[in-house]
Amino acid sequence: MVTVVLESFMKEPLFRLLPLLLLTALLCPVTQGKGFFPSENGKVIEIDGDLLGNLTARGESDDTRIVLFYASWCGHCANFASEYEMVAEVFSSVPSLSLFAIDCNKYREACRSAGVDRYPTLVGYRKGEKTDEDWDRQIRAANYVNEQLP
Repeated sequence: MVTVVLESFMKEPLFRLLPLLLLTALLCPVTQGKGFFPSENGKVIEIDGDLLGNLTARGESDDTRIVLFYASWCGHCANFASEYEMVAEVFSSVPSLSLFAIDCNKYREACRSAGVDRYPTLVGYRKGEKTDEDWDRQIRAANYVNEQLP
């Protein structure tokens, strides 16, 4: 009886996908933990909830810190991540500007505390306070300008 059921299952088109599904299941935990910015030497610094608290704490520095709040499951976030990384590369020589990213899927409470409930969201901080700038538009504009350069 079991052999008959197994033989009929093996004839199904879905059975042919089994090796691919197993491979995907094995690889997902490895890639999922790295976030969108896995490089330690990258220009975008991946942070956790504690570091977000330090970045948003009241300070005297006039440095601008831009934080990308994203979710690892969000397709729009994945598309925006490459633009964000490119802009970080372009502005890497500006010492008063730092770009960070936090995975709100991992650090939900920290993102909620920052008032973020949609992804992707860009928030700029200066002296621990949110800035009024529309960072999303500025990042996209800077990326566009960079693409137009020879």
